[in-house]
Amino acid sequence: MRRPCFAACSLILGQLTPRAAFYTLPEIELRGGYAVASGCRRVLTFTPESICVDTGQVLVTFYGSRLRIESLVGKRLMLAGEVTRIEFLHKWSDTQRERRVP
Repeated sequence: MRRPCFAACSLILGQLTPRAAFYTLPEIELRGGYAVASGCRRVLTFTPESICVDTGQVLVTFYGSRLRIESLVGKRLMLAGEVTRIEFLHKWSDTQRERRVP
């Protein structure tokens, strides 16, 4: 069995440890017809075709069909349905600011 080369990894990635911002990102699991997102602060919009949640620094939008919220306990959201796409948008990005300015 060949061992992974950590020197090559550090050259490709620039560092072996993740940046501090990595730990503030939402954690999402997809299993069968369910998606579980940890770190949700609130649900912004929901329809059978899309559900948008605020996770602090990132807005996460799930797109699909027959989407429904099964539970929202604490900061853990469980939704069911057929998820076809997930979109991530930083709340403080330049594109978000441009949308707000008339």
